[in-house]
Amino acid sequence: MSTELTTTFDYASLPAKTATSLQKRAAAILSHEYKGLGLLIAQGKELKAAQDELSDHHDGMFCKWVDSTCPFAKSSAYKLMAVYRRLGGSCPPGGQPIPILPKAAYLLSEESTPEGAVKEAVSLAKKGVQVTHPIVKKLIENLTVPESDEDEDECEDDPEEAEEEASEPQKDQLGNPLPDHAVEVFAAEGLLDEAICAIDTLRRAVNAAADSAAGKFIKRRIIVSELREMKKDIKAAQPYCICPKCSGERCTFCWETGVVPQRVYKQTMED
Repeated sequence: MSTELTTTFDYASLPAKTATSLQKRAAAILSHEYKGLGLLIAQGKELKAAQDELSDHHDGMFCKWVDSTCPFAKSSAYKLMAVYRRLGGSCPPGGQPIPILPKAAYLLSEESTPEGAVKEAVSLAKKGVQVTHPIVKKLIENLTVPESDEDEDECEDDPEEAEEEASEPQKDQLGNPLPDHAVEVFAAEGLLDEAICAIDTLRRAVNAAADSAAGKFIKRRIIVSELREMKKDIKAAQPYCICPKCSGERCTFCWETGVVPQRVYKQTMED
């Protein structure tokens, strides 16, 4: 069976060498076997290379290529390239990705994030600490000094103190401290993000197949609608706060996790 990627992008308007290269990059973005940070970096690398190859075209060609061939929006493409620029050097080719969760990686890659916070996060990850979004926020706060305090000796950065702060009890979206077993639940949230990304990839592949000569009998609307519902269900299941029934101690209501999604929390508060 052919694995050729079918898209609506007009490769014929480009030089043959560039067109072939971009088609390979589009296929690589869809087929990478990496997970977590490794996947973000690999996709960002391909996107940056594609952007460079289309740098001579000033008619929005790169954005058109992303819209036509990638399983994510243009805004996500630029975020992935930012992750590659900021964190690509921390994840050697073929090496084991360090444990920085996707949401944390996106925050680290923002232009406003101090370079010191990036270095501290990478250092923690290399020590085996799973770097989450709350940990990165704390690292950034530690390095964001109010102007009135800039001359104070106490404002000097202390790596050991930063690590101590990062290891403080993590909190849920309502500010409640998380027990250890609940921290593990929130840490696994990256798997849900990967599932959502996989659904987006499948949706784009279905649309590409339906647009091809061989796919005229594909029930596109039904399949895409079902994929959309699957994505909504997974998003609605993302951890939000400790269980209001057992205060995070684990019960049958929260499936013995100590954590519930936002919709479940709201329903419980309304009852």
